[in-house]
Amino acid sequence: MPQVALNWDSHRIRLAVASGGKAGVGRVRFDRAVTVLLGDSRDDEGRTGELSTSRLADKLSAILERYGVSRGEATVVVARSDVEMRELVLPPVPEEELPDLVRFQARSHFTSFNDDWLLDYIRIATSDQGCTVLAMAISPEQARKIRETVELAGLRLRHIVLRPFAAAELVRSHHPGTECRVILEPLWRQADISIVRNDFVVLTRTVRVPDTYSDEQFDAWLPDEIRRTIAAASNQTAAEDVTGIVVCGGQAQHRKLSDELGGKFNIPATFFDPFDAVSTGIEFEKPDRIDGFASLLGSIVQSTSGENHAVDFLNPRRVVQPELDKRKIAIGGGVAAGILVFLLAWLWWTFSSRDAEIDRLVRSNNQLSRQVEEIEQQANRVAVIDRWRSGGVNWLEELYQLSLLYPDPDESRLNQLVAAVNVNDASFTAKGVMRDQATLDVTNSRLMDGHYKNVDVTRKAPSSSSDFALIIDHAILLPLFDVETVGKPPLAAASASSAKSRAETASSEFAIGRSKPSASAVISR
Repeated sequence: MPQVALNWDSHRIRLAVASGGKAGVGRVRFDRAVTVLLGDSRDDEGRTGELSTSRLADKLSAILERYGVSRGEATVVVARSDVEMRELVLPPVPEEELPDLVRFQARSHFTSFNDDWLLDYIRIATSDQGCTVLAMAISPEQARKIRETVELAGLRLRHIVLRPFAAAELVRSHHPGTECRVILEPLWRQADISIVRNDFVVLTRTVRVPDTYSDEQFDAWLPDEIRRTIAAASNQTAAEDVTGIVVCGGQAQHRKLSDELGGKFNIPATFFDPFDAVSTGIEFEKPDRIDGFASLLGSIVQSTSGENHAVDFLNPRRVVQPELDKRKIAIGGGVAAGILVFLLAWLWWTFSSRDAEIDRLVRSNNQLSRQVEEIEQQANRVAVIDRWRSGGVNWLEELYQLSLLYPDPDESRLNQLVAAVNVNDASFTAKGVMRDQATLDVTNSRLMDGHYKNVDVTRKAPSSSSDFALIIDHAILLPLFDVETVGKPPLAAASASSAKSRAETASSEFAIGRSKPSASAVISR
């Protein structure tokens, strides 16, 4: 993708276009370097300072189209007058904390600085007491105008650099040195004068003359400004004597300046043609005036060299974030993942074991519940039997008492006698026949006079027998007593003759049966 460097002032636009590799001066090739006048100097409509962003973008787009540049990455080179610059003395801090400290100090040293301003800096001196930096800031309005102009022209803005620093980067790439020297880049009726130490700018000024000055007057005026700049640099901490002057321009175009420098300074002055430091294409045409192109060429050379610009407002110095050790991160991530997998497997195994144990206990509980239910049923049956055995009824005694109360066999006969034990009482059910109603009434009276709770004839029907007129179904309810407290009825209740017949009845054949949930004795006669 083409690399485009732009610079404009109140009367003209300078443009340099390069193509080629991304690193190394020898691998980048410049195809265009042009200067386009915007109008007569007396025509305010032709000055970029008076043009709107859209009109300036239209003019720039027309220039690019004329030279066959439809797209590319742009580096805009701004003048010293477009930025605010302050020298800041800072206490000793770690290098990674310096960007934040510079921005913090800029709030109190710049006129209208805020968080929206683009700020960058360079270190110009270091001592035990701290360091001195040269801080530069560009307003958000100026930055917005530059961005909109470039993008409306179809380019992609990558860098905003300061003109004196870009020129010094080109000189350093072609004539590196550690001595302190002056770099002068003359432009139309203005010039950038910079003091460079160890190939880094420590002081820079932009001087101007009226538009009415001729070229000779301008050249004659520049040495005095160079002297003032050297004097200002001598007041800095760790100032050094200037050992040379480098003029970024053609000597043939500045003969007056060459003569003045030789006569007024005892240090050597060298004219530097910026196009001698770069490679050019076959169809490249060198402009007639090379003033102002050193910064354009230097900005592209620095952008394609793989190194950062000394000052770049779009990519300023920031707090250095510690570089992450990817290998350690990968190992740590693997260990964390392994631990997580182990924990998940352990939790799965734990819950699975607990679920299996719960299922086993549920099955065991169900089995035990069934066993308990069976045992309870068996216990109920045993309890009934125990009640039968020790529930307070002496069945032999009750049978004896009952035989005394019933009439003689000639008057009544029992075919079936059922004895049962319930929860709160016991009962007899007597089935048989009786001679007549009078005999039944006497029998009921005798039974009610005894210790029985209730006597009821549940069924009474005529009998087919000629000797016995009634079929009876007696229900006799007796209370439960302890065996030891069961009493006997008075002997006067029965005659001696009936006693003999009752004894014979009691000695008759017995049949005993059991039923659930009560226990009963069945006696047939």
